[in-house]
Amino acid sequence: MSEKFSANDLTIEQVSVDYLVPYARNARTHSDAQVAQIAGSMTEFGFVNPILMGDDGSIIAGHGRLMAARMLGISTVPVIRLKHLSDAQRRALIIADNKIAQNAGWDEDLLRQEIIALHDEQFDIDLLGFNDEELENFLSDGEDRAGQTDEDAVPEAPEEPVSVISP
Repeated sequence: MSEKFSANDLTIEQVSVDYLVPYARNARTHSDAQVAQIAGSMTEFGFVNPILMGDDGSIIAGHGRLMAARMLGISTVPVIRLKHLSDAQRRALIIADNKIAQNAGWDEDLLRQEIIALHDEQFDIDLLGFNDEELENFLSDGEDRAGQTDEDAVPEAPEEPVSVISP
């Protein structure tokens, strides 16, 4: 552990959404649909992932969570104040927090098993963030899809035709 920071510095506090300042140069974008997904998650599970902020109230991580909180009319949100970061570290963490999460993968078999189990338990799997086509593929339970193709796919014509139309 660094001398500058320890786990004891991770105190969750409640602050007004009006105190928080989104980072103006945040390169991460959030569509209305994605913010609605975050809001749905918050409604189902609670606000379980605090916003990370600097000592001045500027958001380091959690821009989408703040947008969702505002969408839901939440007036105070849980935050962790990161006092130990330099300005450069703060700006770098804003990028790294988003990019490093994108670098993760999925164990497709375990994911399929979990989604099927949740579906069988009547849990609203729309809250998981996958689109309808992805969920349909997971729920197919790995059925053999041999011979099924995209309806718009056109096979290449063979160099030598198998049949010929006679004059």
